[in-house]
Amino acid sequence: MNDRQKEIRRAFAALFLDEHGEPTETAKIVLQDLALAAFANRTTAHAEAFATATSEGRRQLLLHILARLRLEFAPAARRRAESDQPVVAITDEKDLSS
Repeated sequence: MNDRQKEIRRAFAALFLDEHGEPTETAKIVLQDLALAAFANRTTAHAEAFATATSEGRRQLLLHILARLRLEFAPAARRRAESDQPVVAITDEKDLSS
């Protein structure tokens, strides 16, 4: 990872994560809203190819943000049991200084 990539990762962390590398409550609200807008939990398929491409572009941007934060959405079964809203989960260690 080059210096620019490290700088970007730290910037994302500063916006979304607390001192323990966990999403802040505010970040969870924002990420859940983005997930709804970005088709995180439903198909992007539409009858029109342009609509599918637009929806998939939204999803790709959300996945980019989550990858920068080393987060993912919790498995659908667990999510359904807890809430109708998508939730974030840590995918690996949170050492964002590397």
